[in-house]
Amino acid sequence: MRRFPGLNDEVYNALTEPRAPFFTENALWALSEGRLFTKEKIAQYGYERLLRTPRIGKQTASYIFTRLDLAFPQPVSEETPAMSEKVSVNVARTLDTLGREAKDKITGFKGTITSVGFDLYGCVQAWLTPSTDKDGKTQDGAWFDMKRLEVAKKAPVLAPPTFENVPGPEKKSAPPHA
Repeated sequence: MRRFPGLNDEVYNALTEPRAPFFTENALWALSEGRLFTKEKIAQYGYERLLRTPRIGKQTASYIFTRLDLAFPQPVSEETPAMSEKVSVNVARTLDTLGREAKDKITGFKGTITSVGFDLYGCVQAWLTPSTDKDGKTQDGAWFDMKRLEVAKKAPVLAPPTFENVPGPEKKSAPPHA
């Protein structure tokens, strides 16, 4: 990873993530250009101003604040509850796709949505499990962005769980160690 002059080691080490080179490079470049060399300067500069910095979008700004363990500003407005309701509706709508057949618009891959995932960077994905092949053998599934999927309107092949009273292991005391 390219080292940007001026950034202190704490900031550089916190943001250097080999699995996210795009966010790392953009974050380090923007902080270096803005002469935001320390965690304190970044916090003082603020999340909202960082969003307006060239080459920084919401995902990269969130990445910076998350990796540096800085507090995000809490919006204070009457719209906040509506945002929570909107998120809840989107999550519920996504969970409602469980058990439905879907097709990837790009590759044509078809299968049943057997799992959905929500990640820190706003990506919502679904695991498609294809039906068995002509010999009855199971095939490998794959993760796809929900935006790429055409989800069938018909009923799910299996009713999705309600996620209420999810069964788990019985509460028993651990056996003594030998």
